Amino acid sequence: MAKTKFDFAKIGIKAAGLGVGVIGAGFGNKLLPNLNPMLRGALKVAVGVGLPLIAPKQDFIEHIGDGIIAAGMGDVIKQVVPALAGIGMDDEAIGDQAYVDDYEMNMGAVTNDESLGQDDEQEQL
Repeated sequence: MAKTKFDFAKIGIKAAGLGVGVIGAGFGNKLLPNLNPMLRGALKVAVGVGLPLIAPKQDFIEHIGDGIIAAGMGDVIKQVVPALAGIGMDDEAIGDQAYVDDYEMNMGAVTNDESLGQDDEQEQL
């Protein structure tokens, strides 16, 4: 059985390029917030396809383009099949909701406990 040799540098470049592409595609949502999400996804795919044409024979640029294509197709698929919209990580999933402190958690709580959501200093009064 032949041994498989992994080229970790090549794998790292590919992973980094894909990551940069996906993150870069996320900025498209912030640059064009009022654009139809399906059209915005298709635009990302077009940018991802065109990016390697600007710098041919550059693997890193090609991988960035692949990441942009993947993010754009994710947007398009979420519009075509709305049931898939909650699956995976997107800007809404990794936004402020991921970093909620105790104060934010307790501010919207419906409870009879009047001390909930108050600072220690206020509780002593």
